[in-house]
Amino acid sequence: MLSFYIQKLREGHAQDRVFDENSWTDVNSSSVDYYAKSKTLAEKAAWDFLDSIKDGNKFKLTCLNPTLVLGPLLIDEEGASISLMRRFLNAQMQAVPELNLACVDVRDVAKAHVEAMRRPESDGQRILITSQPSFWFRDIARILRKEFGPQGFRVPRHQVSYPVLWLYSFFDQEAAACLHRVGHTIRFDNSKAKQLLGIEFRDPAESMVEMGYSLIERGIVKKRPGYTGVPEKYRL
Repeated sequence: MLSFYIQKLREGHAQDRVFDENSWTDVNSSSVDYYAKSKTLAEKAAWDFLDSIKDGNKFKLTCLNPTLVLGPLLIDEEGASISLMRRFLNAQMQAVPELNLACVDVRDVAKAHVEAMRRPESDGQRILITSQPSFWFRDIARILRKEFGPQGFRVPRHQVSYPVLWLYSFFDQEAAACLHRVGHTIRFDNSKAKQLLGIEFRDPAESMVEMGYSLIERGIVKKRPGYTGVPEKYRL
């Protein structure tokens, strides 16, 4: 079983469509960055390798494709999701871009791995692991601001316009990389995960709040004077 970030499915295509397990990033597109290209080529290489093995020696392979993973933390090592949520809570974003993001709870990802090993019907399958619908950055900010704003954390309130982001992209690589995604809703078909793995996805809004508390408790985000601690319902 292998896991690959879902970004390798949708890059290089028109974004206003529903992506599923038949979708692959167009590695020849000039808009595709090296990260998405490397993930795409890595999974294709795994399937090609399996196809090259003689029937008597073949093994079973399942590829799980999660979106941005959120939820309570077990380690402090910084990845994409930790970096993003830290920026929301550390006042590192004065305003949010008009970007849409598909998310999934880390416990759903863990369950998907267990169920994929338990269920033979997942053999030979690519399976998207994501909750739907996706969230706009302004929605993520609103969710975090409602929970952490009264505790002294400065969560962005405003959305930056496209012209401003376009100008900023000349000086910031991250802004330049996301410019072509502005204003597009990300839609995935997660029905295969529900049918083959029996996953009923958690609400990512709760996962965002739980992750926020994890970041604070682990010192990745500095505690504010008004911080009241982790509510009972979010304690593991």
